[in-house]
Amino acid sequence: MFTPFSAPPTPRERPLACEVARIDILHISKIDQIEHAFSARLFIQLILRGGQHDAALLEGFNEPAPEFSLRPSATWLLHQFHFPNALKLEFAERKVTKMGADDLHMILRVDGTFLQHFQLHDFPYDSQTLQVHLSSHCANEGVAPVRFKWSPFTVKLQRPTHFALKDVWELDKPVRLDLETLSPSPGRTYPVLKACVEVTRKPTYHLVNVVFPMACFVLMGCCQFAHETTNVEGRLEYMGGVAQKRNISPYLPISPHI
Repeated sequence: MFTPFSAPPTPRERPLACEVARIDILHISKIDQIEHAFSARLFIQLILRGGQHDAALLEGFNEPAPEFSLRPSATWLLHQFHFPNALKLEFAERKVTKMGADDLHMILRVDGTFLQHFQLHDFPYDSQTLQVHLSSHCANEGVAPVRFKWSPFTVKLQRPTHFALKDVWELDKPVRLDLETLSPSPGRTYPVLKACVEVTRKPTYHLVNVVFPMACFVLMGCCQFAHETTNVEGRLEYMGGVAQKRNISPYLPISPHI
């Protein structure tokens, strides 16, 4: 804590490294191609190596409203993490813990709905990459920047063990991490950590309930030309295909390819 008789704190000389120790996608409860969004629960664990030996990082340990300083605490840094592509978000757990004799671990457990642009050109034989973006409000050009790093030999990435949507989607590839820089305005950039998991749609449902019935209605529509033009009632009997199209349209994605 700064007092009138002590030297004022100064910013750190380099960005604070947040090492990714673990990211678990606990479950994916919804994948909505209409809204271009999905719902998931995640557990994220980041390490500040040697953090227990930094007095500034230990300031206000797990206080609900940590204060900012030029050398911010681990609790304040934890509260700066956010998810840029989250439509709805709830923090189930957010805390800093001491692990061993040296390190500090920042833990996040979140439930959220995340926006994701789906590539529907190959619908219903499409594969989608679901992404959760983790970033910080601390700009790289600011006084308290952070950077993400990880080692492929130590990081633990867990995909959902019990996938509730396995009747509709296949989840057969491991979780992967990507790193990019977000630049919302000139001169301000922010680090973004992306946790990605790929899902592949099982097309059977759409083939049986959409493609095959609509193909039959198209063929049946040709039969209306067998009636005389004066036989209006006979021609209207084949208008069931129009009603079927209106019934299934809410369940299909808005895409020019369909």
